[in-house]
Amino acid sequence: MDREPIKIHADERGCVFEPVGVEELASAKNVHIVISTPGAIRANHYHKNTSEVMVVLGPSLVRTRCDGIISDVDVPAGEAYRFRFDAGVTHAVKNIGDIDTMLIAFATEPHDPDSPDVVMDKLI
Repeated sequence: MDREPIKIHADERGCVFEPVGVEELASAKNVHIVISTPGAIRANHYHKNTSEVMVVLGPSLVRTRCDGIISDVDVPAGEAYRFRFDAGVTHAVKNIGDIDTMLIAFATEPHDPDSPDVVMDKLI
């Protein structure tokens, strides 16, 4: 699983970070933001044709399955990690804290509700 911590600039007002660079932003055809309540699980799927860059703000557990291998990454509270999921890589995100968490996803294909590029595949 390709992941990298993101630098967060914080002060008494809150925080700010840049979720993706120019290359990921230029290739995005869908961007969505998800707020998850404590204990909530999101995704539990893979995409048939779409690659996705996802930024996860902790506290969260990110679990993937790639070529049959399951990997877990804990994203601590107050930190943000950037993940890259190729098509076919199952991914799931669980809020493991007692506060709301956020994820931002940048997908290489537009979302088509009439023909979604999603295959459910439960990991968590």
